[in-house]
Amino acid sequence: MYFKIPPDSGEILFHVPAMFPTYVTQTVLPDIVESNIYNMREAVIQPVDGMIILFPSHLPHTINVNNSDEKRYSLAFNYYLKGAFGFDDCYLTL
Repeated sequence: MYFKIPPDSGEILFHVPAMFPTYVTQTVLPDIVESNIYNMREAVIQPVDGMIILFPSHLPHTINVNNSDEKRYSLAFNYYLKGAFGFDDCYLTL
């Protein structure tokens, strides 16, 4: 959760691990003419005040350097779903 994000204080980047299967492998990597959501290996998000980003804990991510003269304030936390999910024969209780 982002509380105070000054301009030029850095983005958050999510990386697709090299061993994560996609339409390509590390040995066969075709030239990409135009990047899109189907062929990207990295997603960049510019946070704003009040933004909450939820993502799986196994997803590699980094934060760019804060190049502003102000402090950037954010809060990181883990969450776990608890309770009953699904219906009929697709029921799960955590």
